[in-house]
Amino acid sequence: MSTSTSSDASATAAAADAAPLIKEVKFCETWKINKMAFRNVRKIESDIFTTEKEKINFSFIMNPKHRTDKEKMHFYMYVDVPAGKNVDADYTFSCETYSKRFIYSYLQSGLRGSNCFSKINYERKYIKDGWMKIKITGTFKIKDAAAAPPPSADGGIIPVVVAKETTSPRVSLPSLTLDDSTIKFFPPHDFILIAHKSILRQHMTSFDTVFNLESSEHKINDLSFDIVEAAVGFCYGQEIHNFDTAKLIELFKFCRVYGMAELKDIVEHKMSTTINTANVIYLANNSLRIFADDLHERCIEFLHANFSCKGIDFKALDKSLKAELFDRSLTEQ
Repeated sequence: MSTSTSSDASATAAAADAAPLIKEVKFCETWKINKMAFRNVRKIESDIFTTEKEKINFSFIMNPKHRTDKEKMHFYMYVDVPAGKNVDADYTFSCETYSKRFIYSYLQSGLRGSNCFSKINYERKYIKDGWMKIKITGTFKIKDAAAAPPPSADGGIIPVVVAKETTSPRVSLPSLTLDDSTIKFFPPHDFILIAHKSILRQHMTSFDTVFNLESSEHKINDLSFDIVEAAVGFCYGQEIHNFDTAKLIELFKFCRVYGMAELKDIVEHKMSTTINTANVIYLANNSLRIFADDLHERCIEFLHANFSCKGIDFKALDKSLKAELFDRSLTEQ
């Protein structure tokens, strides 16, 4: 016969309290698109759907003329994330015989998606009786947004910055043992950054493909030291610096290469909230180069709403963005 002490019960209760409460909400929607909608447009938007439970608002976008991918259609889901929540979306996109699964995390309201079926013979394959019928079935997992990143398994140790020549800490931080569990970054600067492989792997989905797993050194030639320091520091729960727009773009590029989806979303959100007449052209053009779809959409919306503003240098706008802006103005007439 086994018994539990009050301390055991307290520990169990504390663990239960610490575990995040996740609410699952299933959804199934059908979106019908008339074949005429695909003519001379770059974006087709659905109505807004709302789940019965938790009242999550979401919608879809079909992009038949992607700005860089000329071979495939692109499909996106927009989720309106409630304040203080994070939403994970796991759903399957189906159209006739084609299906694809999408899994995305929404730390704030935004657009997520990627390519789907090929454009070749799409009318014959996916349009029946003049309509494309798309079925989206999946689950939202809703949880409270974390007040801070969870503590690391290494007792809260943070990455160490060491000068290349003096090997002395740049700041007063605990030292790390240089063994197989750590990795040294060599950014193009006078400092070396040392961090735990185990912690980096938790936040970088591309870790095993980007890094040489047999080496304890990793050289970076095209990014400044503060960008690498900010990205690695984020893995340890450190706050992101107040970077200017150019630095945020570089940090976003780092996130794409190393698979830091959470930080990438935060950086893209920061850029999207800074859009104004002075920087919208710069941000819009760069959204193409760094594949920032949500930023791209926000810039197009801003440009469309401020089309007559004399303070915006529309001549400097990328040609493909000019065409997209023109197409959007036609569809709303």
